[in-house]
Amino acid sequence: MAINVLLDSAESRRMPSGEPLPGTAAHLHAEAAEELQELLAGLGSAEAGLPGSRG
Repeated sequence: MAINVLLDSAESRRMPSGEPLPGTAAHLHAEAAEELQELLAGLGSAEAGLPGSRG
């Protein structure tokens, strides 16, 4: 959910409250969303290798 909020804000250049999001901040939001997606993917991969996991 947080990733979607970051991506939506970056694409629309507006905060969820409707306030404008400057270009630099929009870029940082997009980078943060990408980083979170990579971390989330890594967690899924790590869990798949754990004993007793269903992955």
